[in-house]
Amino acid sequence: MEQINSRQLIIFTALFTIGTSLLVIPSHLSSIVKQDAWIASIWTCCLNIAYLLLYIILINKYPNHNLLQIVEIILGKWIGKLVSWLYIMFFALLTIFLLKFLGEFMKTMILPSTPTWFVDITFITVIMIGLRYGITTFARSAELFFPIVIIFLTIITISLFTYGDYSKLLPIGEYGVLSIFEAGLKMSTFQEHICLLMTLSFFRTTGHRTAARSLLIGAMLGFFVLITFSVVTIIILGSYNTAHALYPVFVVVKKISIGGFFQRIEILMIGVWFLAVFVKVYITYLASLIGMAGTMNIGNYKPLILPLGVVLVVYANIVYPNTATLLDFGSTWLSVGLLFGFFIPLLLVIIDWIKRVFTNNDNYNEINVEDGS
Repeated sequence: MEQINSRQLIIFTALFTIGTSLLVIPSHLSSIVKQDAWIASIWTCCLNIAYLLLYIILINKYPNHNLLQIVEIILGKWIGKLVSWLYIMFFALLTIFLLKFLGEFMKTMILPSTPTWFVDITFITVIMIGLRYGITTFARSAELFFPIVIIFLTIITISLFTYGDYSKLLPIGEYGVLSIFEAGLKMSTFQEHICLLMTLSFFRTTGHRTAARSLLIGAMLGFFVLITFSVVTIIILGSYNTAHALYPVFVVVKKISIGGFFQRIEILMIGVWFLAVFVKVYITYLASLIGMAGTMNIGNYKPLILPLGVVLVVYANIVYPNTATLLDFGSTWLSVGLLFGFFIPLLLVIIDWIKRVFTNNDNYNEINVEDGS
C-alpha cells in the first residue's frame, strides 16, 4: 500500500507552494503596488493560511479521506459526483497551465530554438514514469533532493542581499491598503493548496504528526521563500524593472558575481525551480488521476496515466499556443482560483455544519463514501 509520512507531506507542501509562484509573484505584485510588493506578498501568504485553515476543518472531520471523497460524503452521491468532476477539470486545467508555463519559460529564457511541445512531452514523460512508480517512491525522491534545494536557496539568498539597495522599498504604503489587499488577493489564488488534499488518502498519521500540522509547516516554509524573493527583487531591480520583467527572480540571480569567479549561478535557481514545478505538476496530475479513478469506480488509477498524459500535452499546445495567451489566462485566474480554492470548500464546511446541527449525529462523517450519503 502506498503511503507518505509527515515529513514527506511537509516537503510536498513547501515545494508545491514555491512552484511557479517563485518566478511570477514579484512581477505581478509590483505591477499593482510597485515597491509595496513585499507587503502584498505577506498579505498573500496570510490569505493562503486562511484557506488552509478552512481545509483543515474538513480534513480534521474526515481524516484519511481525500477531497473528492469528502465532497461526496457532504453533498451526497449525485451532486457530489458533479462537483467532483468540476474539480477534476480544475486539476487537469491547472496541470495544462503549469506544463505550458514550463515550456514557455524554457523557450524564452534557455532553449529559444526548441519547440515548446518537445519540452512538454519530455517533462510529462518523466512525470508519468514517477506516477507509475507510485507516490511513495516519488516522496522518497523529494526527501533526497529537498536538502539540496535548501542549500541552493540559502546560497542564492545570501549572495543577493549583499547587492540590495534598501531605499528602493520606500515609501512604504504609498498605494494604500486597498491596493495591497487587491494584489494579495489576486496572488493568493496561485498557490492552489486545495490540490494537496487529494494526496491525504495516502497519508500515514503518527501521533501528533497530523496532516493539518504538516500542511501548515510546509506552507510556511514555502511562504518564507516567496516573501524573501519578493523583497530581493525590489531592492535589486527596483519596482519598475521588477514589474516589467517576465521572470524577475531569474534576472536577479543572473546579476550575482562575487570575486569575479562566483557568477552565472542562475543554473542553481533553475534547478530549484525545476524541482518545485516537478512536484507541483506531479501532484496536480495525480489529483486528476485519483479523481477520475474514484468517480468512475476504477480501483487503480495507473491505467489512466498514459491516456490522460496525451490529452494534457495536446491541450497544452492548443489552449495556450503562445506566451501571450498563457499570460492572458493567468490574469483571469482569480475567479477560478477563488471558486475552487475558497468558495466551494467554505460551502462544504457550512453544509457539513448544518447537517450536524439538524441530524444531531456527530458520527455521520463515518458513513462510507460509496454510499454517497
